Amino acid sequence: MVRLACRGTSPTMSPILYLLPYILSALISLWVGLIAWRRSSPGSRLFAAVAFSETIWAVGYALQLAAPGLSGKLFWNNIQFLGAVAAPLAYLGFSIEFYRPPAARGANFTWKSLIPLAVLMLVFIWSDGLHGLFRGQPVLSPGEPFNRLVFPNGPGFIAYTVYAYSLIVLTTLIFISRYLYAGQLYRVQVGIVLLGVLIPWVASLLAYFSLVPFELHQITPAAFGPGNLIIAWALYRYRLFDLLPVARDYLFEYMQEGILVLDQNLRIIDLNPAAQRILAVEKFSAIGRNIADFPPFEKAWFERGYGKVEIVIEREGTTGLYEVQSSLVGESAGSPGIYLAVLRDIQERKRAEEKLRRLATTDPLTGVFNRRQVILLAEREIARARKACLPVAVILLDIDHFKHLNDTIGHRAGDKALKETARACQENLRSGDIFGRYGGDEFIAILPETGLEIALGVAERLRQRIEALPVLEYSQPPRVTVSLGVAASDPGCPSSLDNLLEQADRALYHAKESGRNRVSFL
Repeated sequence: MVRLACRGTSPTMSPILYLLPYILSALISLWVGLIAWRRSSPGSRLFAAVAFSETIWAVGYALQLAAPGLSGKLFWNNIQFLGAVAAPLAYLGFSIEFYRPPAARGANFTWKSLIPLAVLMLVFIWSDGLHGLFRGQPVLSPGEPFNRLVFPNGPGFIAYTVYAYSLIVLTTLIFISRYLYAGQLYRVQVGIVLLGVLIPWVASLLAYFSLVPFELHQITPAAFGPGNLIIAWALYRYRLFDLLPVARDYLFEYMQEGILVLDQNLRIIDLNPAAQRILAVEKFSAIGRNIADFPPFEKAWFERGYGKVEIVIEREGTTGLYEVQSSLVGESAGSPGIYLAVLRDIQERKRAEEKLRRLATTDPLTGVFNRRQVILLAEREIARARKACLPVAVILLDIDHFKHLNDTIGHRAGDKALKETARACQENLRSGDIFGRYGGDEFIAILPETGLEIALGVAERLRQRIEALPVLEYSQPPRVTVSLGVAASDPGCPSSLDNLLEQADRALYHAKESGRNRVSFL
């Protein structure tokens, strides 16, 4: 890349004016590097490394020009190559890390594997005085305003040129691919970065093939300034390093939701890896197949244009619950549009919703309905019974001597008595009956389509079943008893929940006053 051989002498010029382009280029590169270094976005530190390498390159060349003797020029030429070796590799790393999506960062360290090669290249250049394979026989050539360092290019210089330009070509191809896939805002950003990167390398190629009246070593370090001014503009105008360009293909590939793209005939024309996992299908075997080939998908969902459905997908012995959101996009007078289907795994969400529902509707100790829920369901049932002229019965039951039980044996025994009482009642009620905890030691049962006589039989069965439970190991006898109050409305004689509860409560009080462990009604 840096063929330090002259094609002639420059016209007489003030030394300061001659060095000014390189000084300005170094200052601009240093300024841009410091700005990038202060950013915390992926790739910003690598771009700072690019800018700092170019600063070293430009400063090294300026001091090489100003050095009076051959040894001084060789020293600063070695410093110049520190930047010349590091810059192409830093460019490659920047192009990969900055434009790589978060999910893929750290997955590919190809550019870092080239660091040892860069170090060996630099050691080879710096040890040229021992082997002469890089610069051959360097000499001073008189010139104005400075004497020039001139040397024939050795095989090592050719190796460096291949190294540098290979990395630059690869970096350019990466930038071009990012440009092609980026969105509108990021395409402008990527294009500006690409332009800033290419200016010095295009300038060096023009000089290499003698297409401009400058030496290669003259034009390359001076061109860093204009390139970095463009990058600086992108830093402020398009918030480079603050807004990360994420290409469409990366969004599509790394989204956790499954994405299906369908044509007008509902044939699959594209799907992302998440959709492939959900459907347990390879991409190329799915392309071209109709969505109806993948049950439980149905054509009708998409023909409506937009909608949401919940489906269960069974694949390879696993079952998943998904929400499918379908929509028609891109439809216009000249285009039929395409269908998009987004598949979201809602299994965890449904579990959380169910847990919240249980917490809101059930008693945490016994697992039966809490008072709020049982009253809500009872009101609905009584309204239905009133409308259909059907009977409905209410049973209130209360554990006998519950306070004494807690005080003498302990709350653990009291909790066990509550849980066993609730379990016995649930086991001896119908699936359509409503049962819940009404108060501290009080439970309620709503019996739809049940008259008073049958309800009394149910209450007696519950009393006997609970009395037979040996739930208290440390009491004599090891059992609990309950008192029950029953109330019922006759068909055609509507009654409110409040009236039935009042009647059942008075009946329960009568049962307790009559000696407990019995069923009573009014």
